[in-house]
Amino acid sequence: MKTTMVDLDIELTLSRDQIEVTDTDQRLYLLVDIRPPKQSSGQQLPLNLCLVIDRSTSMQGRRLDAVKAAVELVLDNLTPADVLSIISFSDRAEVVVPAEPLRNKATIL
Repeated sequence: MKTTMVDLDIELTLSRDQIEVTDTDQRLYLLVDIRPPKQSSGQQLPLNLCLVIDRSTSMQGRRLDAVKAAVELVLDNLTPADVLSIISFSDRAEVVVPAEPLRNKATIL
């Protein structure tokens, strides 16, 4: 297999700019946005993507609907050459879909 190295554009965004100094636990989220360089040849490289999905009891109603819609949107934009894995977590993590080429989107939904 031929390996191609490219420079990535990485952007980090925190959910809060500041946190309070306290003895209690605090939650801070980090969004990592990774973009490959623009392809001048028009060729799209295969993607290896892992979706990590919260399945705790807090994921009900609108939250669950939003996650389902987001997964469907991601699947609609993947190609058969792309590799997908899905991990769910609550109090522990579980591999729901092991990393493999995306052949049948319907089986995932």
